[in-house]
Amino acid sequence: MNRINNQIIILLCGSALTGAAISLIVPYLSIYLSRNTNLSPSLIGLIVGAAPLASVIGGFLGGAISDAIGYKKVMVLSLIFDMLSSICFVSLTGFWPLFIVNFIGGMARMSFSPAEQSMLMLLTTNEDHRDKVLGHSYTAFNIGYVIGMLAGSTLANLSMKAMFYGSASVILVYLFVLLFFVDNKNVETGHKLVTPMKKLKDSIIAPFSDGRLLLIICGGILFNFAFCQITTSLPLNMSNVWGREGVHWYAYLIITNTLLVISIQIPVSKILSGSYILMISAPLTLLSSFVVFALKASIGIYFSGIVLYTCAEILSFTGVQRVLLMLSNSRNKGGYFGAWSFRMLGNFFGPSLGIFVMEHYSFRMLCVICSALCIASILCYMLSYGMNRSTRSDRSLWSAE
Repeated sequence: MNRINNQIIILLCGSALTGAAISLIVPYLSIYLSRNTNLSPSLIGLIVGAAPLASVIGGFLGGAISDAIGYKKVMVLSLIFDMLSSICFVSLTGFWPLFIVNFIGGMARMSFSPAEQSMLMLLTTNEDHRDKVLGHSYTAFNIGYVIGMLAGSTLANLSMKAMFYGSASVILVYLFVLLFFVDNKNVETGHKLVTPMKKLKDSIIAPFSDGRLLLIICGGILFNFAFCQITTSLPLNMSNVWGREGVHWYAYLIITNTLLVISIQIPVSKILSGSYILMISAPLTLLSSFVVFALKASIGIYFSGIVLYTCAEILSFTGVQRVLLMLSNSRNKGGYFGAWSFRMLGNFFGPSLGIFVMEHYSFRMLCVICSALCIASILCYMLSYGMNRSTRSDRSLWSAE
């Protein structure tokens, strides 16, 4: 039992390293391309957008393949490809090579996530603690992300290429730890790992034959479409209203968001019960944040909106993880967690369409549209709940589950 607990701690520390490796590069990627290539802004946007598109494919395939061949193998391969993509990126200048390498990196990063989450769940033999472990992993990732952003800003002033080598170095450290300190033996259930199923076909079909999951994915796409506007359209709006000062204030909003996630995510997940109720509360809270953002272009109001936005983020993560745990079983967790990556379609289409609406109409109109999408997301989640309730005699979904 201590052995498994130690492995959980290693994986949680790995979540922090993963967050640091990603934030060393991703926030500064467009700046690097604008300074070190002759590509147009539109082509740079396509290169940056390759990663969210790739994450849709990588997340699902990574989850499905991990169910078939084992979680550790997929995690190791994902880290290797992510590390290689970081190293290769700095030696390329053409559009297509950069697009392909960033696409591969995006696939690798997202394929790692469902395999890691599934492995954590199988190592956590007490089912009551599983959502808490996922919460700790999410918090560790955010802590690493903040550290990586700070380190990235420092390295960017020295050499932007150093950010990519720094990210590759962090990945190499985690790869070494994963290879030599995390056990991959398939043994009996109980206090040890469960053998992943070996049929890739079953792992791919299982999630998409579950109507409850498909409705959750549809709701997630709509939710993410609205959710990503806070990191794309909102800073542009603040820049248009307040100029450079708006950019600085936006940085404080994001810092507030990150600090709130780190400080209250674990306590909230411990205090709040329920699965579907938390998931449904997320788009409702996000809707409230857009109502606040639409009221007036005021720094104080925007800080109130970011608090609601953060609550929506925490509710969504906690609720969805609990629902996925409830719907899946020990043989197809990777497939279910991987299928959830299709929500990233919202992140892919959201920025461009959101900015289009804001430029041709107004930021307030964008808030209205996003509020409508949140309502549609709520309906999808409620339909999934109704379908789940009709197939289960247990009516405690709104409480204990």
